[in-house]
Amino acid sequence: MWNIEKDGLENLTHLYDMHPDFEADYKRCIFSSWTSKEFESGWEAILLKYNLKDNKWLNKLYNQRHHWVPLYLQDAFFGGMTTTHKTEGMHSYFDGFLHGGTPFSDFIPKYEQAVKTRREQEANEDFVTVCTRAALASKNPIEEQATKVYTKNMFTIFQREFLESSGCTARKVEEEGPVSRYLVGKYRDKDDNMRIVTFNPSDTSASCSCQMFESEGMLCRHVLKVFQVMDVFEIPPHCILKRWTMSDRYIETSSDDVSVSSHDVNAINTWTLKDKLKQFVELGETSNERISIAINILQEGMKKISLIAAPTVVMPAENLGCNSSRGEGVDEQSANIWTMDLNITAPDPHRVKLNGRPVSPGMKLGMDQALKKKRTCGTCKETGHYTRTCPNVSF
Repeated sequence: MWNIEKDGLENLTHLYDMHPDFEADYKRCIFSSWTSKEFESGWEAILLKYNLKDNKWLNKLYNQRHHWVPLYLQDAFFGGMTTTHKTEGMHSYFDGFLHGGTPFSDFIPKYEQAVKTRREQEANEDFVTVCTRAALASKNPIEEQATKVYTKNMFTIFQREFLESSGCTARKVEEEGPVSRYLVGKYRDKDDNMRIVTFNPSDTSASCSCQMFESEGMLCRHVLKVFQVMDVFEIPPHCILKRWTMSDRYIETSSDDVSVSSHDVNAINTWTLKDKLKQFVELGETSNERISIAINILQEGMKKISLIAAPTVVMPAENLGCNSSRGEGVDEQSANIWTMDLNITAPDPHRVKLNGRPVSPGMKLGMDQALKKKRTCGTCKETGHYTRTCPNVSF
């Protein structure tokens, strides 16, 4: 579409200058036609009105209409992506990594760096989806279900259509057995400007003439309006594309599954750990007693984790609170510091803020002491080296 519009400026500029109404008629025919009959009759009217029967470029476009006119592509799945702008597609995905002057020898490293960055961004978006609750615009159960099913970005699209459905009207125009057809559109719209929704209550199947679901994989406002009229309060399973859900990305899987890459397994494990941690914090912060128990559990857990070698994740020794390279002797203050970063602190009326987090004076003092504390060798107890480099130990 972007290339066609660019060529259009070159081939039709003289028409834009000669006929002020031509551009509006031309774009209306392309973007506002709902049926093939409407498009073809509109195109023919433009050729007659502006004497363009012999225009080779327009005739070529018409012969290829099934490949570029939006009307003919409504039943093709694009996942909401468009190509109306040159900056979309590869340029936006690799923005900041590749450009026109990138040497070919740098392409593969830059490509891999871009993919890694995008994956990290996607993982962060997934975590935000899990850790935040979307604001509901209504008390309709179907909207509440959508918040639990869709990712954050896809719920935004769903909610937009759901809100727009409230401004629509639906009128039954035909009934054949269990199947009914409705005219759905904005209030006071003429019938010609309304969409046709076909609905079967026996299996809650629905289709709309706008074909948004076929193209983007998301229910349109017209179908959602019919659902409201027919008291459908749950999105049918066949209307939920797994690719837009969290459950499709993060299913419980085994690291032995040969069909899953090591990157995917790590992403799944990381996401699962964050999700469980969020649940732990939410449960533990509900009372002072639970906070105390939660902190004790974390301290014990930190001690056990520090004893296990982690070759793929290198953490600073001060973060682990270890006195040796093997991780022995996790001190209690370091464990408290780690828990403070999770904001699991007992309520205190005399709190001070540290890095934007409310921290009690006593815990702040403990943190300061822990940061100032020098690490010692686990064998000779001297400072300046560790067990691994201790001169009194022979390996």
